[in-house]
Amino acid sequence: MKRLLRFLTLAGVVAGAVWYARQKGRPVSSEDAWEGPPLELKAVPDPAPSSVSTVDDLTRIKGIGPVSAKKLTDFGITTFAALAAADPEAVAARFDSRANVVDWIAQAKQLES
Repeated sequence: MKRLLRFLTLAGVVAGAVWYARQKGRPVSSEDAWEGPPLELKAVPDPAPSSVSTVDDLTRIKGIGPVSAKKLTDFGITTFAALAAADPEAVAARFDSRANVVDWIAQAKQLES
């Protein structure tokens, strides 16, 4: 059984090497050419150095860990002020029943000032 597996492995390696050698030596044909519209390269503007986005460390609030902070960020809440102004029911809908969103909002109001 071991001999058969070794033989099959060796045959696979040889077949792969032959395929690679044939592909490497093969000239590029019209079948390989791009048939779609011509691609346009667009310049991406650099972010303005004066535009600094404000993001607070939401994990400073007791009960918010990295996972909860990521969920809040995905929900669009990245600052203490945004959390303080958020609707508790809308935020609680994103979390399980163990999340004390009302307490988080109260702590965010204290931290935003």
